[in-house]
Amino acid sequence: MGRIHESLSLVHQILRTTLLVVVLGAVGGAGYFGYRAYRQRQTTLEDAQKKVAQLEKALGERDRKLEEKQRQIESLERDVAALKTTVAEQKAKIEKLDLALRLLKVRRRVAQLRVLDQIPDPEKGTVVSRVEFVELDDQGRPIGEPRRFSVTGDTIYIDSWVVKFEDRYIETAAIDRSTSLVLFRRIFTDKQKPEEGFSLDPVGRRPAAYGGARSMSELQKKIWADFWTIATDERKAQELGIRAAHGEAPSVPLKKGMVYRIELRASDGLSIRPEPHDSE
Repeated sequence: MGRIHESLSLVHQILRTTLLVVVLGAVGGAGYFGYRAYRQRQTTLEDAQKKVAQLEKALGERDRKLEEKQRQIESLERDVAALKTTVAEQKAKIEKLDLALRLLKVRRRVAQLRVLDQIPDPEKGTVVSRVEFVELDDQGRPIGEPRRFSVTGDTIYIDSWVVKFEDRYIETAAIDRSTSLVLFRRIFTDKQKPEEGFSLDPVGRRPAAYGGARSMSELQKKIWADFWTIATDERKAQELGIRAAHGEAPSVPLKKGMVYRIELRASDGLSIRPEPHDSE
């Protein structure tokens, strides 16, 4: 009986030990697999966090690049706006300069000279020319009655006083200073002395072109009244915006049947140009 009891006790110990080993193995295995699963989850989480961090970095870089592109776009838009403004300003300047240039070149007819007849004068070896002179208004219409003269010679001079304003007044079409002014004094020929010529607008009297009560401005009255003072006093001329004030006597050969137009350039003086007889 004692041996049986010992055998049973040994078997019992073996079973208990085996069970303990099995339990410990199971617990250890569960712990291992649990730890392994934990590590896998942890690794997956860390990988996910790394990917999130990488994505956030990529998104941040993309946002930075987008912001940089936006700044570049805004800078380009400002440049375009500035260029448009510059182009508009330059266009306005060009238009202004073009207008100023055209104003400087404006010519208007101020008088007309018609050669009515030419009669040879054998004794003097020349001709007697019958001419008709008439001043014109801004629309090219005659001012007053035409005046006729018989002059000896075939080249005629038109003696006048001319006042030229500074270009800045011409360019801006300033009132009273938008064009040169002229006062016709007399006509004479190459066979006459100037003082032997025929008077047109007598000195001291209102020029025919300003015959109307309201045609001559106060500035123009002052200019014609003090012409020679202005012509010889640079400071006085500058005060009135006058670039030059002097006499002019352009000339032209006479030919029977011809009509000559006498023009005044806005920024300059007189010129005489032939035109067809039937242009009037």
